[in-house]
Amino acid sequence: MSKPHPTRGRRVAATRLSLQDPSQYCGPIEPQTPLTIQERLLGGEMVKNLPGLDLAITIVSLTEVGSTYPSRVRLAARKAADAPSAKTAAALERALRRELDRDDLADYQAIEMSRVADLLVAHQAAFGSAEANARMASKALNLAGLMLRDGRAAPVLLAVRSAMLFAEDATEELDPLTYVAEQRYPRLTMLNARISRLSSELSIGTEAQELVEVDGAVLDGGVGAEGTVDEEDVAFLDRLIWKTKPTAAPTLVVIDQHALDHLPGSASSGSSNASRGSTPRAEFQPLAGVALPLVHGIDVAAVRQVLDREYPWLADITRKVLGDLVGGRFARFQRTLLVGKPGSGKTRYVRRLTALCRIPSLVYSAAGVADAAFGGTSRQWSTGRACVPLQLIQRTRTANPCVIVDELEKAATRRDNGSLIDTLTALMEPEGSRAYFDPYVETEVDLSAVQFLATANATAGVAAPLLDRLRCVVVPDPRPQDLKAILATLLPEIRADRGQDEAWCPDLDPEEVGIIAEAWGKGGSIRPLRRFVETLLSGREALAPRH
Repeated sequence: MSKPHPTRGRRVAATRLSLQDPSQYCGPIEPQTPLTIQERLLGGEMVKNLPGLDLAITIVSLTEVGSTYPSRVRLAARKAADAPSAKTAAALERALRRELDRDDLADYQAIEMSRVADLLVAHQAAFGSAEANARMASKALNLAGLMLRDGRAAPVLLAVRSAMLFAEDATEELDPLTYVAEQRYPRLTMLNARISRLSSELSIGTEAQELVEVDGAVLDGGVGAEGTVDEEDVAFLDRLIWKTKPTAAPTLVVIDQHALDHLPGSASSGSSNASRGSTPRAEFQPLAGVALPLVHGIDVAAVRQVLDREYPWLADITRKVLGDLVGGRFARFQRTLLVGKPGSGKTRYVRRLTALCRIPSLVYSAAGVADAAFGGTSRQWSTGRACVPLQLIQRTRTANPCVIVDELEKAATRRDNGSLIDTLTALMEPEGSRAYFDPYVETEVDLSAVQFLATANATAGVAAPLLDRLRCVVVPDPRPQDLKAILATLLPEIRADRGQDEAWCPDLDPEEVGIIAEAWGKGGSIRPLRRFVETLLSGREALAPRH
């Protein structure tokens, strides 16, 4: 039985995943051994991001004592190993290609010398040779063409993206002596927007070409001619005609329609010992069988622009987390743990992120939590409550809100009264969240769309099962050059806390900003920075004239 052809949706999803994590095609982001030439053409990195080290390992077989390779090759290889550069790599490549024309080479020698010669082009490009970068761009485009014929969409886009980067580096000759090691992957991800536009334009061109073919078939045989227009052509034209028809907004039923029928009391009234003074059935019946909306249609570019302006030191993290929202049917961040020093702005950042995305959120402090109340408590207790995610869904009437678990490493590890860690582990498992048994309503609820973001000062205290389920990103400290951006958001917060408006608490003047900058020094935690600002404002008030 033949394998079914993947749908367009699956191919798009696979391509998106490949752009986010291309390691299956171009090797690990931090390789420990040299990659193949194909992996390099798809965006692969050098060993430890050091072309010299990668070159030395690549040509080790040519420099070994007792090597039987031609003397010219061994001499050029030793020079390249002793002084790795674009020039010595090019000389070794020329020596290899000259010797490959000999008829007396052993097969294993010819294969190894050909492999090394191809890789040396990548090394020359990494050292800054414009000519080598142009050659790599050409090879990458040729590889894209080969893979295109095989119907492999994901690596095609990776090859085109890599070719773009090689082409950019081919515009000018760089001085090998001033070369600074720089990872390719971050630069490649910056080209994703250009690749997206290219993909969109190619898709439009494909549809236009299909239209041309259909028009040609109609003209060849005339309208209604037998065998001219088949059902697939008609369906294609229908899709083009109705493609602008609005699609239904995404929704999710969290509690099935009859899931609460087993509970005592009626759906509208009753009494219980629950803190809300109503039965669980009456409390959650409004959600039963209701297709709750899923937040979607977020303007990712606009959100990124605001976050980059307010949190410039977190630009790399912004690009990573907002990338989760691109191409999805509804908003869903990958479960992520932000790890950074106290005062680096982690919690403020994720709150601002969800607010800009219009995703309802709740900050749940894990510090000192020593029970399983997060996962809901039974009605047999006097304080029975639903799990925190279900409460958030009930309050916001949204199926994909975000729970921000703050200070995750400070959660208690004892299990005397249950464990927050165990509850989070279950909720972060796809199968567990899709059919989570809530002890309060005593039925399974679908929490699969609930999003989880977490913060921690270090990973040392975070349980291993949670680390396995979370993408960890390191939050850097704010830098001195970020002071202006921080003050732009910090001052309005201080005004709000004091109940003052801008007239009573105007912006800091240049002299005051200079004093704050000197006090803050080399940057770091925002908390002492806030204290500096508050102290300065208090000094203002003390010196203000009284009438």
